[in-house]
Amino acid sequence: MDSSRVPSRSIAIARRTVTWLVAAVVGCSGATVTDSVGGGDIASIEVTPPSSSLALGAQLPLQAVAKDPDGKIVSTASVVWSVKDPTIASVSNAGVVTGLALGTTQVAASASGKSGIAAITVQRTPVASVIVRPNHIDASPGAHTPLTAITYDGANNILSDRAVIWTSSNDGVATVNASGMVTAVAPGNATITGTAEGKSDAATITVTQGAVATVAVTPSPLTITVGQTSQLTATPRDANNNPVTGRPVSWSSDNTAVATVSSTGLVTAVAAGTAAITATVDGKTGTAAITVSNVPVASVTVLPPSANMAKGSSTQFSAVLKDANGTALTGRLVAWSSSDASVVSVSESGLATAVGAGTATISATSEGITGTAAVTVSVVSVASVTVTPSPATVSPGGTVALTATVKDAGGNVLTGQIVAWSTSNPGIATVSSTGVVTGVAAGTVTITATSGGKSGTSTVTVATLPVGSVTVTPSPTSIIIGQSTTLTATVKDVNGTTVTRPVTWSSSNTAKATVNSSGVVTSVDTGKVTITATSEGVSGTASVTILPVPVASVTVSPATATIGVGKTVTLGAVTKDANGNVLTGRTITWSTSDATVATVSSTGVVTGAGSGGKTATITATSEGKSGTATITVTLVPVGSVTVTPSPASVIIGQTTQLTATVKDTNGLVVTDRAVTWTSSNTAIATVSSTGLVTGVTVGGPITITAKAETKTGTTSLTVTPVPVATVTVQPPSATILQNQTTTLSSSSTTVATINSSGTATGGAAGVTTITATSEGKSGTATLTVNLATVASVIVSPFTAVVSKGHQVQLGAAAQDSNGQTLQGRTFTWTSSNTSIATVSSSGLVTGVSAGIVTITATETVSGKSGTSTITVGK
Repeated sequence: MDSSRVPSRSIAIARRTVTWLVAAVVGCSGATVTDSVGGGDIASIEVTPPSSSLALGAQLPLQAVAKDPDGKIVSTASVVWSVKDPTIASVSNAGVVTGLALGTTQVAASASGKSGIAAITVQRTPVASVIVRPNHIDASPGAHTPLTAITYDGANNILSDRAVIWTSSNDGVATVNASGMVTAVAPGNATITGTAEGKSDAATITVTQGAVATVAVTPSPLTITVGQTSQLTATPRDANNNPVTGRPVSWSSDNTAVATVSSTGLVTAVAAGTAAITATVDGKTGTAAITVSNVPVASVTVLPPSANMAKGSSTQFSAVLKDANGTALTGRLVAWSSSDASVVSVSESGLATAVGAGTATISATSEGITGTAAVTVSVVSVASVTVTPSPATVSPGGTVALTATVKDAGGNVLTGQIVAWSTSNPGIATVSSTGVVTGVAAGTVTITATSGGKSGTSTVTVATLPVGSVTVTPSPTSIIIGQSTTLTATVKDVNGTTVTRPVTWSSSNTAKATVNSSGVVTSVDTGKVTITATSEGVSGTASVTILPVPVASVTVSPATATIGVGKTVTLGAVTKDANGNVLTGRTITWSTSDATVATVSSTGVVTGAGSGGKTATITATSEGKSGTATITVTLVPVGSVTVTPSPASVIIGQTTQLTATVKDTNGLVVTDRAVTWTSSNTAIATVSSTGLVTGVTVGGPITITAKAETKTGTTSLTVTPVPVATVTVQPPSATILQNQTTTLSSSSTTVATINSSGTATGGAAGVTTITATSEGKSGTATLTVNLATVASVIVSPFTAVVSKGHQVQLGAAAQDSNGQTLQGRTFTWTSSNTSIATVSSSGLVTGVSAGIVTITATETVSGKSGTSTITVGK
């Protein structure tokens, strides 16, 4: 029968003693009850509890009650206990079951051929709590720290065989593997949680950067060509070879004539050769070897490509070198040659001199590549020389290029003629061999060009141009207090030409920084200052920030301390620079890893919190650097235990929750102490490990005690009845199968049995009237019992040993799909080998000869069978 169709008894009946009676057997389904031969006066055996679960290694006492056909207890019955699967559980002669392995088995109580069966499930003791240790980790990236998770049962016993699942709240900061090994990944904070069977605890991890131990520069070695650039990368690492990020990198080159490097590590090839590029991070360095090679010459062009020269004249040829991309190349060696030195000769610099009339080829060769120019030499006389520009103006120190044009009598320009340049006053202006005039001092001078005995002139005026701008670099810039830096002033005239003029330097605040006549700034105190460079009344400025010496380390003292709850200890923090010098006046920020254990004020005063018995890490931080101290807060003992409500009462069969308030000797409520509950009389009321009281029988008052450490608290408890007003049997009628139950009972054990709590169990098929009486009040219901389907047959004892000629009584029990024993079933008994043992129709086995035999009991209606193994001795 579906149990959902059978409502529970009225709650009023459950609280009073009820007398159950059967008015009459109304009918019978036709099934009969056949007692096996040899059964004696025992009609049935009830095992209680009929099913139960116990923890691995725990024990459970079973009770077996034998009854005669009238339902009366047979106190003289001798019960034999056996277990179907002895690997899962064992059972003693007294019926005490011990859990041996996880699983489900059956335990049988047998007497006079009758059996009662109990289903036993052995399961793990559940995890009640998990503790993760240590509860905090401080690490640098790459560090590995193992965590341990300890599992406890409800009685605070350690469970050593439980799987723990580890998780991290932030894998970017720290990861954890299946065994609890934590790996620090990057700076930050994360929570590592260990979970077992739904219970969990956590540890926190703080990951900070380690000190720089090495610096690697890549790529190295590096080969590039002149004019090219390449990006270098500096990777600082700590002592564990973990990358350290967020640190400034300083770049330098040991040979800037070959290669330069920017503040970001970008290398520029200047000229062929080798250089070492160095990256410095926190005083640690790494280098890259740089080789700069020239771009190969792909073409050589000689300019001019041809020339007509008069005998005795000269022409300057030049060679234009280009790479394969058509980019002009400079600084390469060029070899000059003439195809006919009797016509024209050429110097190492490409200056060709006409020797005699005729034609020749001038060649320029560089790196195996050659370019040419055709030269024709004739005998022509110079008729005139003209100098341009004329007049011309130049400033002192500035230059202007003059050009001399040589012509013959026909007005034809003669190229390659030798021209001699001269100045009328070198104190005012000088002139080079190529006609470049350089201003020396204010005034006017005549510049003369002479060729072939003919001359031309240009009047050059030297005039000073006023200063147009002054630029100070670098700006802005910063230096650390006590250090110096050099500023540069670039002076340009009104035409934008850079000129050399006297510069005066000044500081806006000499209390912050001074500057000398060379632009060297020396810091005096922290702050900002403006440095000014002035030339001829025109000024330029640079903003300079003077920074304090950075904090390199923070040390907290004392490094460890032990205090009580509510007690204090004052910590100190010392800041030092990279050279170990103590720095004063720096801001210190204090923090705690767990404010429930210890708090810390802004001045470093630590106060013990919570109930003690734990540790916390106190951290002092200044300018990104930190130091720590470990604080242990001692456990405060329990001072009192108070149980509420007091007094208390509970109705029989019901429960009420008691609460134990535990305070330490400081009067603070603590929740982390184990509380043990006891009842002064468990026959009247019991109390669970959580303080849940169950009324057993009416009585009291009794004392319920809660104990924490050495302190106890009590409450007075009374178990009270509830008056009965009416008795209603529900349902008013019910139909069940054999061995099924409903909240009814019957005085006819043939049709149904009933226990003292009003639960009716179907026996043989039939109909009966049920009467429930409590305190003079009665109610009735009709109960119909139908024949149930047999799902299995249990033969007990499961195994037995008998001597030759001796007997042992077996019992057979039919069970439904729920494992409940079905009453009133008949069985057919057979032996697998009658030459070893025979079996009667009642299950009485007789040993015939030594050996092992299987005895089978088959239920006559369903055909279901069960067996027992019998060993016959000699």
